[in-house]
Amino acid sequence: MDFNSPKSEPNKTFKKVETEKVEKTEIASKPDQKPSDKPKNKIERSKLIQKTPSRNKIQHEKINLLTPSKNKIFRPKLDLKIPSRNKIFRPTLDLETPSKNKIFRPTLDLETPSRNKMQYTKFDIKAPPRHKIDSCQLNSEKGRKHKIKHQNFDSNKPDKAKIQVKPSHKINVKEIDGNLVIKSFPKKSRIIICEEIYKNFNEKRKLSDSRIVDTLIKDLRDKKSLSKWISELPVDELKELRNNLVNTKINSRFEDSLLNYFKDITNLVKDIKNFNEENQDINFSELSRNLIRENRGLNLTKRGLEEVISGVYSNFKNSFYDFKLDRAKRKPIIGTESEKESIRCLRKEYKLLIEMNDGIYKGQCSNPNCKIDFKRLPAFDFHHEDSKSKNALWSEIMHKNYTEIKNSLESQKVKPICKNCHLPENAKIFNDFKNIIMKKDLFTYSSQDIDKFLNLKVNKFVEEYDTNYTAASLKFEVKRWIKKRSVIEQVFNGKCISCEEDRLPSLQTHHTDQDLKVHRWGDISRKWNIKELINEYIIEEECVCLCGNCHAMITTKNFENNVEEVLGVKYVQEIKADYNKIKVAIMKNTNRIKKIKKGLAKLSVKDHLNDE
Repeated sequence: MDFNSPKSEPNKTFKKVETEKVEKTEIASKPDQKPSDKPKNKIERSKLIQKTPSRNKIQHEKINLLTPSKNKIFRPKLDLKIPSRNKIFRPTLDLETPSKNKIFRPTLDLETPSRNKMQYTKFDIKAPPRHKIDSCQLNSEKGRKHKIKHQNFDSNKPDKAKIQVKPSHKINVKEIDGNLVIKSFPKKSRIIICEEIYKNFNEKRKLSDSRIVDTLIKDLRDKKSLSKWISELPVDELKELRNNLVNTKINSRFEDSLLNYFKDITNLVKDIKNFNEENQDINFSELSRNLIRENRGLNLTKRGLEEVISGVYSNFKNSFYDFKLDRAKRKPIIGTESEKESIRCLRKEYKLLIEMNDGIYKGQCSNPNCKIDFKRLPAFDFHHEDSKSKNALWSEIMHKNYTEIKNSLESQKVKPICKNCHLPENAKIFNDFKNIIMKKDLFTYSSQDIDKFLNLKVNKFVEEYDTNYTAASLKFEVKRWIKKRSVIEQVFNGKCISCEEDRLPSLQTHHTDQDLKVHRWGDISRKWNIKELINEYIIEEECVCLCGNCHAMITTKNFENNVEEVLGVKYVQEIKADYNKIKVAIMKNTNRIKKIKKGLAKLSVKDHLNDE
């Protein structure tokens, strides 16, 4: 070994290898740079390092990259088209779509409401949190079930959830037919008065209705009264009541109206108490109809009275431990689809009788001399005062919506009327020749004299009045009425076998056995004579005479079988008794006709229009 040779430099070779490695790594980190482009000095290396993103946690003061970095770093300014998913601070934000990050936004101007829980610094309406919006409820007639939806807010419209309607403390008094009538009464005072009446009914010393009402008015008049219920009344409402009682101008008249109002309230509380004692479920709709029909409806509409009954019921339920009355639930209708639809139509008809034209008919026939009411529901028709306004028959509109039916009938000026009153009004020929048809001694004359008498009267009528009938056709129609009178008088004494209705246009024939039914009166009365009508129609087909009301009742089987579903439990016994009366009368007369048919009884028949 030559020790005189120059010294080897191992350190320098090591440094060269190390620098080559560093250069290779720097070139690899920059893919665009070719292997030949090597950095020449340290300055170029430092510039190369700044162009590549560092993986170290360092602070970048100025950065402008197309893609967001994955490092958790501080960025004072950010302007990206795509919202970043990093949890960072953004002093200003202007994006088309709302971000899903939980961040702070001092200003917000978006078309759609954001779902982030954030602070609204500049916004027209302070929107409550989302969980509170869903719980807010609006006043509605269907039980306050409509909720506020998170929709576009309008600064001009007030928030519906914050609107509070102030209760009215005034007593609304109107003059109807010369009498002063209370149309509305303060709600809170009415409930307190109802509580006091209920307490008086529950006391051991049972007071009469008039005595309870007198004590109530006496306590109202006396300013030094120590009654507990007086102290519970609102000050404004009590002051108004006493001022009206003391006022000299309306003193006596207001006291009378208040007396009548308290009587109606007492009757209402009494009815509710009776339901509670009898353990019957209460039906607000049915009770309100009955009160209106009996002129005890507090001068309210059916819907208004239902609200009063509901308020009294709920207050009693919360105030008295012995009040365990439940509301009645409507039973489902059982039967075929046609039977169900028939029951629905009967319900609509009943509702119309009570509510139509502001309830002025109260379920009764519009004829003031007639006593038929809704308990004979199938017997009712709807009569048009002006025949030109008649658009459709009841059978054509009864399947429509109730409000649509009601509005249609009221616009046509229709009134409810029973069949016994409706049929005579529509019998024009009978009304024109009633003096001839119903002449007492008509059948004492011979058929020839009757014929001559008819010729004179008919010809005179045709000359004096404009009519679509000729003299011959008019005479033929008058003879039909005379045939009907003769048949019914000879067989049934000219009356309905059940209710003894004697108006000829109201009387009809009813087949007791449908298997024997072959002919119809309207067809055969034109062709057959009186003897043929009695022997071959009445006797052979076993027919009886019923008025229009009884005939409608006995033929409407759905009403007979579903009285409770249509009218309620209260009238079931009364209507069943009415049906039994009709059935017994039919049975008696059917047995008599069967005996005549078998020859066990005799019936002398005379044809007054054809002398043999």
